[in-house]
Amino acid sequence: MLFPLYQSHRGKKRWTLIYPTALCMALAIPMVQMGGQVRPGVAFILVGVGLMFLWRQLKSGWKLETDS
Repeated sequence: MLFPLYQSHRGKKRWTLIYPTALCMALAIPMVQMGGQVRPGVAFILVGVGLMFLWRQLKSGWKLETDS
């Protein structure tokens, strides 16, 4: 529901820097709790992608596109 808001503010507002990480983590939580082997596996991939996004932001110093 927040994705259109994220798209309109991406690169302009600080909260958009954490949005991809938060989205991956939020999607992973219910998937871990589902049965089977595929869904929890996908959840762990989502956590990995979220951590990659977080690492990329930490490495860049949490700079917005307008901060350049």
